[in-house]
Amino acid sequence: MFSMPTDASNWADFLRISPWSAQSVRAEILQRQISFAIEQGQKSCQAREIYLNIDDSLGKKDRATWRMEVVDIHHDHTRSTPKQPRYINGFCYLVCTMRVGEVVATLDLQLYLRARTVRAINRQRGAEERIRFRSKNTIAREILNRIAPHLPDGWTVIVQFDSWYASNKLLKFVHRQQWQLTCGVKFNRNLDGVSLDIHNRKLKHKWHDRVIVPTAEGETSYFAHQLDGRFTNLSIDLRVLISKRRLGQKRPTYFASSA
Repeated sequence: MFSMPTDASNWADFLRISPWSAQSVRAEILQRQISFAIEQGQKSCQAREIYLNIDDSLGKKDRATWRMEVVDIHHDHTRSTPKQPRYINGFCYLVCTMRVGEVVATLDLQLYLRARTVRAINRQRGAEERIRFRSKNTIAREILNRIAPHLPDGWTVIVQFDSWYASNKLLKFVHRQQWQLTCGVKFNRNLDGVSLDIHNRKLKHKWHDRVIVPTAEGETSYFAHQLDGRFTNLSIDLRVLISKRRLGQKRPTYFASSA
């Protein structure tokens, strides 16, 4: 007998009108996602390694959309250039994915609200319903803190994120969990008291190591210098790579790793 598909509003009511809390549902989904990724990932790779990736993204909305509470103007890092910043009307969210072998699973997703967006929302709410502003770095630490108790013992955990999240607080948090980290860092970070851009200027005439990275289209070559040391106010031994797509590139990319 043919049955009509479930209406989308039924799923919305299932989540909206439910006897359980959002926290308990999220915790159950989180544990199932981790178990799924480990079980399926080990079929393609026997290495006991877990990669956690923290990143943010924008959900684009029409320019005329302004009545939704979470919609605001956000800087578009993807399309912006140093001389021409671009902005987008939409909402921003942080996502944490987990990779084991060839399997990738989404573990957590959290909405990010700008400080002015939080103020605008709170003006329409009573004191007991108001929300507090949380920076992207704070949200990232909260996500990792929720994930940590569910990860299996005896596995190597590598946390990855871009330079936007490479604050000392997040680096210290990852280090306290006895995890490894790989992240982008900005040119003005001080390594052993000297900024990375000065390190780059001192090394630009010296021999570069050529690194070939396989890609979906074939191979890509990079030219790199390797430095070891510590960032200011951070007692963690780090390895920093100064990476260039071509020799003579004025603005290289900087990466830091605890491995």
